[in-house]
Amino acid sequence: APSLQPLSETPELSDKSRLPTKDQESPRLKHKVLTKSFERVPNYYILQVDSTSYDIFNAIKSLKVITYEINPNYANVQAGDRVYLWEYQCQSIVATATVISNPRNLQPENEEVQFFKSKRLGMQILIQLKIDALINPITKDIIISNHGLDRLPIFDKYRKNTVSIINEKDAKIIDSLKIEKYLSDQREPDLSDQ
Repeated sequence: APSLQPLSETPELSDKSRLPTKDQESPRLKHKVLTKSFERVPNYYILQVDSTSYDIFNAIKSLKVITYEINPNYANVQAGDRVYLWEYQCQSIVATATVISNPRNLQPENEEVQFFKSKRLGMQILIQLKIDALINPITKDIIISNHGLDRLPIFDKYRKNTVSIINEKDAKIIDSLKIEKYLSDQREPDLSDQ
């Protein structure tokens, strides 16, 4: 068994020969470097919007950034996450966006207030979304019939969640359906059925 040195024989902390040289790295320092370089992997969400309370179609055509009221139970939605905006009345995905702020107490910007059809009072827990692309609506029928995504939480009639997390594989399937994808500075979507 290794013997313990008496306290008097323990090297002083000022003994620089015991410190790692430039060529040597302390395991502790190495751990700190690895921790700092860690990057969060984005999550994917479908956010439900009801056009009877928020004019989502005109908002996404007019604004580059919109706000979304988030339930505190979904405070894990974070900046960098990818989002599909699901319009409840037409049962379609109408835009893609990126979360650009973590949930916090905010008020919508003045230019966005006009799109709210119901009265909004005071501060609310909101996230900000940068609209990445407007898309010709991808309807529930298209999603379910062509790609078997009927298990997505938005199609569960017993769940009333407005925020649904989805996996990366399902997100890629939805992305593959965006055949008519275009950015907001290109031609406008065909939303005449709304």
